[in-house]
Amino acid sequence: MPPMRRALASVAHFRPNRRDLPVLLIVAMSLLGTAHILVRTWTYGAGIQYDSVLFLSIAENLAAGEGFKTFWGEEFVIGAPFFPAFLALISLTGIDPEEAGRLVNAVAFGMVILVSGLWLRRTLASPVVPVLGALIILVSYPLNDRFSQIMTEPIFILFVVLSLIFIEAFINRDSSLGILITASAFSALCAVTRYPGIVVIGVGIILLLLLPRGKTVSVRLRNTAIFGTISSIPLAVVLVRNRIVSGTFTGDIGELASQSTKSIGIAVEERWLF
Repeated sequence: MPPMRRALASVAHFRPNRRDLPVLLIVAMSLLGTAHILVRTWTYGAGIQYDSVLFLSIAENLAAGEGFKTFWGEEFVIGAPFFPAFLALISLTGIDPEEAGRLVNAVAFGMVILVSGLWLRRTLASPVVPVLGALIILVSYPLNDRFSQIMTEPIFILFVVLSLIFIEAFINRDSSLGILITASAFSALCAVTRYPGIVVIGVGIILLLLLPRGKTVSVRLRNTAIFGTISSIPLAVVLVRNRIVSGTFTGDIGELASQSTKSIGIAVEERWLF
């Protein structure tokens, strides 16, 4: 089996019986989550904020061949480029970037429920906890709110979850190169979706160095080097590009810090579940 296919097949790393009720419930809640976001954004579309307008304008300009330009004509460097680039790619099929964002969010929400629930089912002996975990994600008001807006958070959350699941799978269950490369790829996507995603790379490096049991120091260093290199290259390319086009790596540091502080404040003020 090709490494990537084996890697994707090992997200849950078990072969549940088709009559496994917890797995069926998790799949059902995943589909329900996707449908819920689609219905919630059906009449008025996905929520739009200032950042949403920025991402949509960049996607439209990119699809038109004008590069990563904001709606005021400047190069986009203050934020990571993957999300608007992904919307631009989807828009080449004829789907409007705003509708593309709505669809991406709905699918991402369902995937977060699915992979989280399956990971819990694989990891825990209890058949109840995985179902409750998936249900908590499904009914979480802050998550429903975020996944109903055209922002970077929805796919960023999905990439973070997948990164950690594959890192854990590599450390505890399947130390194949395919799993390690997949973990590295999702960690790289975290960093080019939101700059703070670089923390995921750091966490992965620490875990690969400290946790694998029965591995020699040389093997740990080799795996960490592979992970660190693959996961860091896309972000390095983005930062070099930013430096070339704007003279800075991430634009106005003050503005970036202000946005980060605002995000932390929102996270502290909101209750996670209801």
